[in-house]
Parts: sequence; structure tokens; C-alpha cells
Amino acid sequence: MNKLYIMSMPYNIKNLSLAQVDIISKVQNIIVKTTKHPFISYLESKNINFKSLDDIYNNVYDFDELNQNIINFVLNEANNKDTLFLVIDNIFDVTVNKIIEQAKNISFEIIPGISSYSEYLNYVNNKFNNINIMPASEFINTKINSKTAYLIVEINSQLFAGDIKLILMNVLNDEADVVLFNRDNKGNIVKTSTKLYALDIDNEFDHTSALFVPALAYINRNKFDFYDLLDIMEKLRSREGCPWDRKQTHQSLRPYLIEESYEAVEAIDLEDDEHLCEELGDILLQVIFHAKIAKERGSFNIYDVTSAICNKMINRHVHVFKDVKANDAEDVLKIWEEVKQQERGQTSIGESMDSVSKIAGALLRANKVQQKAAKVKFDFKNPEDALLKVYEEADEVKQELNKSKINDTNLEMELGDLLFSVVNLVRLLGKDPDIILTKSTEKFIKRFKNMENLLKNEGKSLKHLTLEEMDVYWNREKQCGSYISNT
Repeated sequence: MNKLYIMSMPYNIKNLSLAQVDIISKVQNIIVKTTKHPFISYLESKNINFKSLDDIYNNVYDFDELNQNIINFVLNEANNKDTLFLVIDNIFDVTVNKIIEQAKNISFEIIPGISSYSEYLNYVNNKFNNINIMPASEFINTKINSKTAYLIVEINSQLFAGDIKLILMNVLNDEADVVLFNRDNKGNIVKTSTKLYALDIDNEFDHTSALFVPALAYINRNKFDFYDLLDIMEKLRSREGCPWDRKQTHQSLRPYLIEESYEAVEAIDLEDDEHLCEELGDILLQVIFHAKIAKERGSFNIYDVTSAICNKMINRHVHVFKDVKANDAEDVLKIWEEVKQQERGQTSIGESMDSVSKIAGALLRANKVQQKAAKVKFDFKNPEDALLKVYEEADEVKQELNKSKINDTNLEMELGDLLFSVVNLVRLLGKDPDIILTKSTEKFIKRFKNMENLLKNEGKSLKHLTLEEMDVYWNREKQCGSYISNT
């Protein structure tokens, strides 16, 4: 069985160990990852032959393709004879572990040596307990931890540097200070402070290049993720946080949850994406806030919330995650309701109706209750029949009003039935009663304002007009106003 030796090339020959000298002299097939390294002079001075991977670097501009080409070349050589693979730093070289993973019928030995990249950390003002050293090819697929400082190594081209810059710009300001490390021809460390935006513009890169990024303080960032929001909430509710945030409870936050939800709905109605993005963030804050308060009470935490909704989505989408078949959207809704009833232990449609939130708006609740009745075909056959029911309920209201003594309780019941029947008609026509009523309310407000403008242009005021005179102006606005198409 052939053997593959892997060794870091020291920048200073004084750091070359006897074990390393022995391996170099013993193994005839030597591969160097790059010739742009001071150790190459040592090999040449000893008349040691080697093969270089520089051509692979010069002809490939994709991380994954580059690394796989290197792996394939080294494994092909090692399959034929004992081979020594000389790299910049065997601890952080991304190809080393992958070579070991992909190899078959080859034995391995890592020759100990000084970590070249770790030396860079001696040249930074290190105030960080946690520094993550990783190759550029891994960093581009890593979730950035704001509490961690990074030393990103193997940034061997401006193209790769540009990729790293774009990733960092998602969380850092463009003017953020970063530190670039390189080695000169003699192996000496060269430290360059640069602005992030200029990283791939004002600097040169080779196999020795590494970028130090300090821990990403929130004040210096412009983009954040879900976990940042959790961390911010922890800070706000802590003793060192915000007095107002610390004193909030589920009940005190209740109005804000309702308000933010309405504002998000308004943004949807206005088709205002920027506003919707902001309002969805406000709703997410409310979710995080309530989860944090519940965690402090020992009730549940945000991961219980996410677990609950994920489990719900999986369980109610059995046609996606299990073998149940759904041919269309109607089948999906049927499956959803059946699973929901099973989850809640409901054995009847009446129990299902009871579960519709009583806090929800009356229009919404009436609509959902009617939908549940319709699922067992307790429904009008068509909108025309529903309209006849509206007329019937309107007549019953009229009968109550015509009585010599109006019974308020009976009148309320009849008015409620009338409203309920109108919701039924709207539902059967495939419309949302809440949206329709909202549009009509907006139309009324706009017409009223236009009527006021008509009066103002004629030097008149509503408070000086009779109802009949107001009707004249109202009808004028309907006939010639901008909303005539809605009449």
C-alpha cells in the first residue's frame, strides 16, 4: 500500500524539524501546492525535484472545482507511488481532510510542524477569546457568528477576495477596517490595514494571503439574522439593557401585536414592499419578545415556538411529507381540516366551530364558521339563494322596526342575522367580507372628503347645510367625482 505524507512548508528554515528533513530526503515523489513560497528555495538548493500545482490555480476560478482538481491530482500520484504533499498549512488546508476522506488503499501520515497561518495572530491586537481560523472556501458557506473574530486563510486571488468581501458586506459596513496578511519573498509577514470595500481593489493576493476580521460589533453592522435578533432581545431584557423592555409583559405588549399586524395588512393592501418588510420585522420582534418573556417564566422559549410551527406544518402537509395523496388545493384544505380536528381532539363540526377565535373580528369569525358548515354541505346551493336569505333577514329587521314598541334584544338578533346572511352571500361569491367592507369604507371616506372640497370651493361648510342639501353635493360627487366608476 502506498503512503501519502502531508507536511506544512515552514517559512523559516530554522523551523524545519529533523523529521521533516528525513521525509523530504526519503520520498522521491514530491508535490508542492505552490512555488510562491520561500521553502521552494530550500528544495532547489538541495536539488530536490518536485511537481507544482500552480497551473491548476492559474486555470480554475471556482473554489469547489479548484479543490477537487487538486485532490484528484494528489490522489492519482499517491495511488502510483509514495508521495509527499507540501502545503502552506496542513491544519487549515481545506484539501487535506478531503484528500483523506476520498482516498482508498492509501495510508497517511501528517508530519508535525509550525502552523503558518496561526503566526499571523501574533500581529493583531487580539482582544478576542474566540477566533475562528478557516479557509476561504469554507467561509463562503459559513453562517457568520457576530461574536467571533475570523482569520480567513487561503485567499489566493482577487476573485476569491471579492467573494469574501461581498459576504462580509452583508453584515459589516463598507468602511469597516480589516487586516490583510501576506508573506514577502523571504517569508516575512506583511500586515496591511484596509477598508472592506477596497479589499479586492487595492491589494494583491497569493497562497499566503489571510484576512483578519474583528468580532462584528452590532454598532458596525448593517445586516442581521434571526439569531442576532434573539441576542439583541437577551441584551434588552438583561440588567444592563433597557428599563422599558424589562418591564413589559404579555398583557402590556398585547396592543402592539395587534397594531403591528394591522399595519402589515395595510402594507399588503397598499402593495408597499418596503413598508411590508418593516412591518413583518415588527411582528417578528413581537414573537421574539413574547417568547423571551415566556422563557423567563419557565413556560416556553423561541425554540419551542419554532418546533411547534414546524411540527404543525409537517403534520398538516401529509401530502408532502408522507404518502397521502392530494390532487388539488381543495384536497389539501380537506386534509388540513381533518388533521387539525385530530390534533385538537374534535369529534364534530360544532366543536370545530367553537375553536374559531372569539377575539377575531366578527366578519372573520362569521366567515370561518360558515366555511366549516359548508364542508359538510350545510350551505346554500348558489349565491342567488343566499341573496334571497338576505332579503328575508332584511324583512325581519323591517318587521321589528315597524312594531309599536321595539324590543332591543330582538332587533339586535335580527340585525345580526342580516349581517351573517350578507357574509354568507359574499363568501359564496368567492370574496372576503373584511376586504370588501374595508374598500367600501375607504370609498366612503374619499367621497366624503371630495364632497367637503366641493363645498369649500363654493365657500360653504357642512355644518351650515341641511341633510337634503348635503345629499345634493354627495350626488354631485358621485356623478362627476373620481370615484364614479365605483358607483
